[in-house]
Amino acid sequence: MRCPACGYITFEHLSTCKRCGKALPQPPGRRPPPPRPIAPAPGPAPRAHMPAADAGAAVGLAEPTDLGAPRGPSPEAAPLVPTAADYPAAATSLPKAGFWIRGLAFLVDVMLVTLLAWIGGVLVQGSVWLGGAVSSAPEAALEWLESSAGMLLALLIEAAYFTLSVGHSGQSPGKGLLRLKVIRVNGEAVGFGLAFVRWLAQGISFLALGVGFLMIAFTRNKQGLHDKIAGTFVVRLPR
Repeated sequence: MRCPACGYITFEHLSTCKRCGKALPQPPGRRPPPPRPIAPAPGPAPRAHMPAADAGAAVGLAEPTDLGAPRGPSPEAAPLVPTAADYPAAATSLPKAGFWIRGLAFLVDVMLVTLLAWIGGVLVQGSVWLGGAVSSAPEAALEWLESSAGMLLALLIEAAYFTLSVGHSGQSPGKGLLRLKVIRVNGEAVGFGLAFVRWLAQGISFLALGVGFLMIAFTRNKQGLHDKIAGTFVVRLPR
């Protein structure tokens, strides 16, 4: 059979020309053979497109948050407002407590210390006279022992009262009642050691004819003599 396009002579059973590839005329009543599928060239199989999230799940990968990566702040979360307790430097910017409100807080503390000392004196007196009843000690010795033990106990009660309360939270009961707090000049907590030094310095302020307490009304940062010795401020806490 001759190709009508290029004139090449080929076999009659073929459906296309071997030279130009054109279709050859078929005799009547003969169906052309079905086209043969073309096999793909050898090579790696193409990968199907998958979304990133589905691909990660298919290979068993975890999200970054599951691998321990830190989560970023949520845009809906309200920002945290720093307080004086979080940043010591912010505590120094609080208003300083003046003479009268500190005097009122100290008066409350003195009343409580006096009550505790009176209870301790009663216990000391009962103990001394109970011991004198079963001993042959002279009465003058018992009176001296009662007086000395009572004064020593009162001093210990006062020292423990101001040292433990101020050292623990920066507030004695009187200061806590009026929302006052003792801090270092750098804003840090006082601590028990400095609270004890401050209590000793209060005695110096008292022995100086009370001038050490009056300094609170005239100094710029409202510091008494004991505050300057211990390096402390008394600030007013916000309500």
